[in-house]
Amino acid sequence: MGEGRWRSNLAWPLLASVALPSCAGSLADKVCTLVGCSSGAGIDATLDVTYADLRLASITVCRNDTCVSGILTPPTSQPMDHEGVNAVITSTSVQEHVTHATLSSDGSSWRIHLDWREGTTDTLKDGDTYRLTLTSTQGRSLGMLTGHASYHDFQPNGPDCDPTCRSAAVKL
Repeated sequence: MGEGRWRSNLAWPLLASVALPSCAGSLADKVCTLVGCSSGAGIDATLDVTYADLRLASITVCRNDTCVSGILTPPTSQPMDHEGVNAVITSTSVQEHVTHATLSSDGSSWRIHLDWREGTTDTLKDGDTYRLTLTSTQGRSLGMLTGHASYHDFQPNGPDCDPTCRSAAVKL
């Protein structure tokens, strides 16, 4: 009776040594972290306008035929040269695609940076046209700038791990 018990106890470690490496091997082959990302484009434009022009200007940002508009509201006091400031874009439609705007000056011109976000990578195609239009509070055109996207895909959690995001840097 003691010998049969010894054999059955020995069978479990032998079975485990054969079964577990194949199971553990498949788990070790793919390790994914949980880093998130979003798809879209970072848009940078140089604006030939004064700070007074920027105050409360209407802004329209488009990707192809999808446009969002709002009022650009930077701080009331003009920032110093080379100082970046966040500007609020007031509109409910803008929040759908444009997450924020940053303004900075080099002393002779103003630069704006916008992030355009899409919910899916499927709609983002190389050659997408991005357009930024500024209009003064008096209705005068302050400029319209256009640029095209060349996207790259990235997977922040490693190959074969979700999510896959697509982004581009667009200079207008």
